[in-house]
Amino acid sequence: MSKSGSLESSPVIAPEQHLRDPSLSLSTPQATQKLQELIVSRIRAQGPVTFAQFMEWALYEPGLGYYEQGSPIGPDYLTSPHLAADFAQLLAEQILQFWHILGSPSAFTVIEMGAGSGRLAQDWLTYVRSANPPFWQALEYGILERSAHLRQLQQERLAPFGEKVRWLDWDGIPDNSVTGCFFSNELVDAFPVHRVQVQDGALREIYVDCGEAAEANFREVLGDLSTPELREYFARLGIPVETYPSGYQTEVNLKALEWLQLLARKLRRGYVLTIDYGHTAQRYYSPHRAQGTLLAYRQHGSYTDPYVRVGSQDLTAHVDFTTLEQVGESLG
Repeated sequence: MSKSGSLESSPVIAPEQHLRDPSLSLSTPQATQKLQELIVSRIRAQGPVTFAQFMEWALYEPGLGYYEQGSPIGPDYLTSPHLAADFAQLLAEQILQFWHILGSPSAFTVIEMGAGSGRLAQDWLTYVRSANPPFWQALEYGILERSAHLRQLQQERLAPFGEKVRWLDWDGIPDNSVTGCFFSNELVDAFPVHRVQVQDGALREIYVDCGEAAEANFREVLGDLSTPELREYFARLGIPVETYPSGYQTEVNLKALEWLQLLARKLRRGYVLTIDYGHTAQRYYSPHRAQGTLLAYRQHGSYTDPYVRVGSQDLTAHVDFTTLEQVGESLG
C-alpha cells in the first residue's frame, strides 16, 4: 500500500509498556539488527504494510526470522511434547484409531506440519515402533517444515528412523493423494495474522509504518482493509464487529483459510488433527476482548509489544476454532 493511501495514525493501539521485558532495551544481536534494517528498508520503499506481512518477515524471513535463527523451544517457551513423552503417545493412540477406522490400509501416511525440534516426532515414532508393529509396517511419516534451521535439527534427531521419515514440501504432494492424517501441534497460532480495529462504526486495518530515524522505529497506522476477505470473515461468522465501540481491535487469520484449502486438495481419505490455543468465535470476538490475543514471547515471558527485538521474540495469536470447523466442513 502506498504512502499516499488512506492511512492515519492510530490513537489507541499503543502497547502496554509495563508488560515489556526490561532486558529488551539492551543491544540487539546481529541477525536481529539486520532483520530490522531489512524490514525498515522495505517499508520505506513500498509504504506501510499489513501486520500480516510484518509478522511474516519477523518470523520467517530466510536466514533472519525468529524461526530461522535457532530452535525457540527451551530458551523462550516449552510445548507439551517437551514435558513428557505422554503427549506423543496419546497422539499416536488417536492416529492409530484413525488407521483402524479407515480399515487398516497397507499404506498410511502421517504428515506432521511444523515439527519444531523434532521431539514430538521422535517420541511418536519410538512409541509406534514398539507398541504396534502392524501399524509401523503400514506407516509413512512425512514432515512439512519451512524453516531450514529446524529441518536440520529434525533430520539429526530423527536419523535413527532412517527412510521411515521423509521431509516434504507442499508442491511435492500430489493433489488427492494422501490416505492418512495431517496433524500439527501449535502451528496455526504462528500463522501471520491481519489486525483490524473499529473506528466510528467502520472496520479499519492496522498497518505497520516506520519513522524517518536511522534506527528501526515501527509505528502503527490505520487504513482501508487490504482485502474484502476481512469483512467477509466476520460476515460468515455472523459477528457484527463494526457495531463494537471505537478502539476495539482483534486479529483475523486468513492464512488458516488458505491452509485448509491446501489440506483439502491433498487429502484423499483421512483426517486433519490440529492442536492449538484458541477459542470459539463468539468468545474470541467478544466485545470484552477488546485488544485481541496477539502476544510476543521471549525467555518464558509474554509481552504485548510486537515491535521490539524483531526476529528475537515469537509472535502468536490464538486460533478461531469455529472458523476452522466451518471452513473445514465446507471443503468436505
